[in-house]
Amino acid sequence: MSTRDLRQNRKLRALEEALEQATAIKDTVGAVSSGVSGVREEVRELGRVVHVLMTLLAEKGLLDVEEIRRRLAQEATSPTKPVEAAPHPVTCVHCGNKVMSNTMVKVGADRWCQTCTTNL
Repeated sequence: MSTRDLRQNRKLRALEEALEQATAIKDTVGAVSSGVSGVREEVRELGRVVHVLMTLLAEKGLLDVEEIRRRLAQEATSPTKPVEAAPHPVTCVHCGNKVMSNTMVKVGADRWCQTCTTNL
């Protein structure tokens, strides 16, 4: 085999690997999208349950709806700061190097270092 053929074979293998990775990422995105749809429906169902419960309790005089509205409005306007975890060492699933978590890139359920994601 000539040098040119070897280079073409390496490029072909690299393209096949990239295609496999892209397919895996596509499958992961599809699964996440399906999961989000499920969570969305659960939130809607919970909203309906809360509405029914509040209506029943208010009809029986066991719930002050105006007080709940005031508290919800107050909660919505009070700023909340998200709690962020401190950076910690994490192992890249692709190359095995340990780098700080705040520099990692999530690929599906895995964490890759910047170098590996740049060299895809």
